[in-house]
Amino acid sequence: MANIKIKDIEKDSKDISIKGKILSVDKKDIKNERGESVYYYGLIGDETGTIPFTAWAFPNTIRPGDVVEIKFCSVREYNEKLRLNIDSRTEVILKTEDTMEVKRNYRDYKIRNLNINDPFVSIEGRIGQVNERKYQKDGEEKLLYSTTVEDDTGQIQMTSFGQKLQEGKVVKIEGARVSEYNSRLRVSIGDRTKVQESNSVIGERKISNIEDINSPVGGIRVAAFAVSFGEKSGILTRCSECRKRIDDLRCPDHPTAPQVLDIFSYFTLDDGTSYVQSTAGKEALLPLIGMKEEELTINNVKLNKKEIFQKLQAAIQGHAFLATGDFRNGQNGLSFRIRSMNPVNEAVISELDRQMEAEFA
Repeated sequence: MANIKIKDIEKDSKDISIKGKILSVDKKDIKNERGESVYYYGLIGDETGTIPFTAWAFPNTIRPGDVVEIKFCSVREYNEKLRLNIDSRTEVILKTEDTMEVKRNYRDYKIRNLNINDPFVSIEGRIGQVNERKYQKDGEEKLLYSTTVEDDTGQIQMTSFGQKLQEGKVVKIEGARVSEYNSRLRVSIGDRTKVQESNSVIGERKISNIEDINSPVGGIRVAAFAVSFGEKSGILTRCSECRKRIDDLRCPDHPTAPQVLDIFSYFTLDDGTSYVQSTAGKEALLPLIGMKEEELTINNVKLNKKEIFQKLQAAIQGHAFLATGDFRNGQNGLSFRIRSMNPVNEAVISELDRQMEAEFA
């Protein structure tokens, strides 16, 4: 069976063979009605291009950088992108003596549209505040830079291994790696990632339709109605040490730690295109009900939990908001953690009208 070059791979091909270099391989635990299983995904490339792969079984001896020959695999299309499917009939053979230079093809993405199914991408955006720290690798001291990058659709955490980034600069990044950590997407760049300063202007963050958000990215703005309100919303007690919610007399992990009060609400937002289960904490809720943070203390005898619940419900349920926050992955799919929310006003309506006009122009 002759090997096919990646650039020549066609949709719905079966029982093909390719030879390429493993560029990335990750796994994800899956739980469903059939039990627990492990799902593998990654990227393979040759001198003509790259293609993602998926597998329910993958040799644990193979690492990124290895050259392999994959026999009896098939090709499927997912999200308008071809990918290799490795099943029980497929043979993955490590070619220990072979080397290969890979031609990288990076698809341009807006931050809102990033996803782990395309792990190496090209993005353009503005660099946020940069934090620097040192770490050890192979006995050498190296620098790690942590920041964010944002465009007119969203914001995402970014880590740079070695390449210094300048706050406020707009850059074009080719070869950023997309991964998921703590239920949110992030990107990272290494020595081979191409980072160039760009003359592009990053405009105001657009208001997104909920139906267009398919990945756990941050900095998302939506304008939507709160169509439900959670009965457990309101004032809650947290451990001052670990910040976990306390539903009993004390924190089980820190029984002597002082308790602090917090305020929390969950509700459903619906913008007419779709809906999302949403949560908000004190940074978003206190301004909404005209309450100051210093009032939210254990010693405030004037605090009435029932009254706070009623104020929150009256301020949220049935009202339209412009909400900004982060989408996260959970057991029931994507949820929206709101950082700020303000009632929709004429300015927001005008902004939506301008966006709609631009889309149809």
